[in-house]
Amino acid sequence: MHSQEQISLLLQNPIVKELIDILENEGSSILKELDFSTVNSVFDTLKTTKRGRPRVYEPEKKLQAFLYGLAEGKRTIRGISRCLKTTVAQLFLDLDQAISYPT
Repeated sequence: MHSQEQISLLLQNPIVKELIDILENEGSSILKELDFSTVNSVFDTLKTTKRGRPRVYEPEKKLQAFLYGLAEGKRTIRGISRCLKTTVAQLFLDLDQAISYPT
């Protein structure tokens, strides 16, 4: 399944719709208040092999970046990726470098 199709399916979920509404209305500042600490442990337990490239960013940061892009009104992977390349986004999310499109 193509990444854009996956986002389309995700955006149809009522819980995700509600979260996006909150993010758009309250601004991305709400991301600072959310606790993403359990995201890393969930991904670590789902990982079944040590093969593959090492992570550049933890899943927690990736989810935060994805939600930041949605809060900025971006609805495509490329749009979110472009949004994350801004200095404001990098400072807000404490990123060392921009999260790339494939990530």
